[in-house]
Amino acid sequence: MRTHPFSASATLNNTRTHRRVGGVAIAAALALALMLAPWQALHAAGPAVPVMQVSAQATPADMTLEGTLEAVKQSTLSAQANGRIVQLLVKAGDAVRAGQVLAVVDDRETQAGMERSQAGLSQAQAELRNAEANAKRTRELRGQGFLSQAALDMAETQLQGAQAGAQQAAAGQTLSKLAQGHTRL
Repeated sequence: MRTHPFSASATLNNTRTHRRVGGVAIAAALALALMLAPWQALHAAGPAVPVMQVSAQATPADMTLEGTLEAVKQSTLSAQANGRIVQLLVKAGDAVRAGQVLAVVDDRETQAGMERSQAGLSQAQAELRNAEANAKRTRELRGQGFLSQAALDMAETQLQGAQAGAQQAAAGQTLSKLAQGHTRL
């Protein structure tokens, strides 16, 4: 037999069902709360941390410690001239300023290079003077008809070669002076 949804017996059955469902829900919530209570208590307090009392104490005058030190600012130096460092004017950790000489490289090799380039320049200048004088004589003799055009051309070519040699020797001397300047870091 079916009951009408608005009948008294249908209302009574719905009330009992709600009471049973409500009681089961309350029991489930209570069981969950009882299971979570130890977990909450453990995590609410936080992890266990060892605690130590700090106090001032006398330390020995001689103490050995291990560690690694690194410079805050570091620069790498390299010389553009070959040779050994003969003078080191600063130590690691010293404060330095821009333009300060830190080390001196043995400059005997660059000094010899400067002397060699100076001798080469002197030789090239002497050859140039000789070529100029020869070209001047050859022009005069060619003008008088005593020499051929080929002799004049050869004298002019020798003059141009001597001029180029003098320029090259001057550039070599400049390069040697520059290398000499690179012996101070």
